[in-house]
Amino acid sequence: MTAYLLRRFLSMLATMLVVGIVVFFVIRSVPGDVTSALLGQDATPQQIEDLRRRLNLDQPWPAQFAAWFGGVVRGDLGNSTYMRIPVLQALAQRLEPTAMLALAATLVAVTLGIGLGVIAAVRHGTVTDYAVMVVAMLGLSLPTFWLGLLMIMLFAVTLQWLPAAGYGALSDGVGRTVRYLVMPAVALGFSQAAVIARMTRASLLDALGEDFVRTAKSKGLPPARVVLRHALRNALLPVLTVIGLSIATLAGGVVVTETVFNIPGAGRLVIESVQRRDYPVLQGAVIAVAAVYALINLLVDLSYLALDPRVRYS
Repeated sequence: MTAYLLRRFLSMLATMLVVGIVVFFVIRSVPGDVTSALLGQDATPQQIEDLRRRLNLDQPWPAQFAAWFGGVVRGDLGNSTYMRIPVLQALAQRLEPTAMLALAATLVAVTLGIGLGVIAAVRHGTVTDYAVMVVAMLGLSLPTFWLGLLMIMLFAVTLQWLPAAGYGALSDGVGRTVRYLVMPAVALGFSQAAVIARMTRASLLDALGEDFVRTAKSKGLPPARVVLRHALRNALLPVLTVIGLSIATLAGGVVVTETVFNIPGAGRLVIESVQRRDYPVLQGAVIAVAAVYALINLLVDLSYLALDPRVRYS
């Protein structure tokens, strides 16, 4: 196990390096830089040159990358050129709304996805099964921003049940936070719930046809126990893989959702950083998402050990 974890850690470092190289050079390939955002259109060439020198933008790109990635390895993502604060601090200030939205969307996706998948598998070939698959197709087809706008029109504008935009901090009360998160969490999690539901249905149908399920039924066990304790547990391995990918997708999808619902989270910070050409914040945000993605994949792999004793990592 120790050797496996060491290999995965080295693999994560290699992934961070590749992601860092791609994001660093792609961002700098976009026309314009931070000097135009900070100084405006009326800046003189001398002012632009002085600012580029202070921000080390006058150095060759390989030298800039070496300095930046060396800081990343030490846990230093650099300083925001626009806000004049460390990138880690800028991300930490926006962390709560994004983390709460991602957590709520994950809860919606996993609960709704596994629940609908189990119902569809148990009612295979019936109207219920077809209805669940139609809902899943809708979830895969509807863009997150479009679903969010429809929910705002219905629940915020027409019915006035929920706030249309913004975020309620946890310090103001959990109930207020939940009211602000209901619509964005459903809009963000619905599409991933559809993916999880389809995989759960397919995997559970395979498990229900195995010999051990027929044996459990012949012993007179209750149907719910046969499905949930025996068949579903054996069907969860591929579902866990999809859940891990879905959570990583949700982490990236918060950018669009936070923009639609005007949530002041890390996703909004990324959009603002694009407009400001704030390279360090953009690079730090992408590296953070890549790290979360790699960590979730590692946790999913380790969770196989709890579900299937036959799995061994060496």
